[in-house]
Amino acid sequence: MDGIERPWNLLVPMKKPELVLLRWAVVGTVLLCGCRKGTREEERMRPSSYDFAPFKAGLYSATKTYFRGVERDVDERVYCFVLYTSGEMSSFFPLFMTEEGLDRVCAEYRQHSLYAGDTDEEIHEYLRYNPEDSSHYLQCLDSSEDLFADVNRIGGQMAAVLQSIDTGHGWQEFEDFAAKTEDAIVDVLKRLSDEGVFGTGDERNKIFVSMMMGDQDDSVLRLGRRINRPAARADFERNWAWLGEQAEAQSTESGLP
Repeated sequence: MDGIERPWNLLVPMKKPELVLLRWAVVGTVLLCGCRKGTREEERMRPSSYDFAPFKAGLYSATKTYFRGVERDVDERVYCFVLYTSGEMSSFFPLFMTEEGLDRVCAEYRQHSLYAGDTDEEIHEYLRYNPEDSSHYLQCLDSSEDLFADVNRIGGQMAAVLQSIDTGHGWQEFEDFAAKTEDAIVDVLKRLSDEGVFGTGDERNKIFVSMMMGDQDDSVLRLGRRINRPAARADFERNWAWLGEQAEAQSTESGLP
């Protein structure tokens, strides 16, 4: 996860933002599993009867406890705090990014041939909001495992509910449940923000709070706008626009449509 030996994971907008990331992620899961049907209780649950209250309560408590620990133990300038999740939202862990951590990663990446033609400023922009390139990625993953165990148990249940939905006659039920899942996460992060967990006033405006996945589409902008006031999301939106411009320029240079 040091970002050097694996392929470059550039956080850029998708060519077709109308595609729903959750849709193809879960479709892939179902196909790989052969659409297997089991007798587990979570597979028998229907989306219409699913109670999100335990998930929201657990996520609220775990996230608040973790970020309080970051405030207490991390002597660096935090500029981003996200819930990092898989495509089908079956597991979550908290991830923070700091200015000092970004500097360390950029200094390391500067030695890689992939960035030979980029300036230091460009490397910072490429990596700034790329969650897997955060210098704190492994630290967050390991240190939050026990704290988020119940949250991820419920997350696995939610993923099973999604997989149980018959999409042969349409995607409405699936998309309704996915939207409710997103609403639950947004509600928790907004509540924590309103309580001042991520800071108040100018301090809060320096931290972008959201949910992220490994490959982002424009949904990350929608989530950011639901959770953050304009000043708190301005830097992320500026960076996202810059990444889009770079992707378009690279596409033009390579002759791709």
